[in-house]
Amino acid sequence: MTPAETCRKRGWKVGDVLEGKQPWAAGFVERIRLTAIGREFVLAAKLHTDGSEGDEDPWALDGRKWHRVRTETKGKIIPSTGTDRLERAT
Repeated sequence: MTPAETCRKRGWKVGDVLEGKQPWAAGFVERIRLTAIGREFVLAAKLHTDGSEGDEDPWALDGRKWHRVRTETKGKIIPSTGTDRLERAT
C-alpha cells in the first residue's frame, strides 16, 4: 500500500498531526504534520519538541505504527477523537 493510500484508508488529511514510535529507538516518538497527499506519495513536516516545524519532505509511513493525534480544521487545530474516522479534506 502506498503512503497516500494509507492516508485515504485511515481518513487522514492535510493538516493532521501523526505520531509514531520508532521500534529501533526505545521510547522515541516522532510527530509529523501532513502537508500534501498525492496519488501515491505524502509530504509532511517533522514537528520538533520545541514546537518548531522542520522542512517539508516525502514520508513513507512504513516502519512505524502511526496514529492521528491532532486535526487541523480551517486553520484551527483540534484534538483528535482517536477514532480516525474518515473525513473529507476541503
